[in-house]
Amino acid sequence: MTEQERKVIAASLWATRASVDVALIALGELSDEAESDTGCAHPVEMRQDLTTMGGPEGWRCRSCGFSTLQAEPPTDPQTEPPSQAEQES
Repeated sequence: MTEQERKVIAASLWATRASVDVALIALGELSDEAESDTGCAHPVEMRQDLTTMGGPEGWRCRSCGFSTLQAEPPTDPQTEPPSQAEQES
C-alpha cells in the first residue's frame, strides 16, 4: 500500500467519522425533544401515578425517578371560597 493510498483511506475514515458524529448529535437532539415533552424517555408503563383526589396531578418514573406534579390542583368554582371582593358586597 502506498503512502497516497493510506492518506485516501484515512481521509475517508475521518469523513465517515464526521458523518457518524453528526448522526449521533441529531439523534441526541431528537431524544432530548422527546424527553422534554414527557420529562423522561422511559415507557408510560414505568410511570407510577401520584395524583390524589382533589390534589395535583402527577407521576413518577420507576426507572429513573423523575417525577412531575402540577403546580396547583385544578379548582372547582362551586367549592372555591368567595373572594374578598365578593364578601364585602
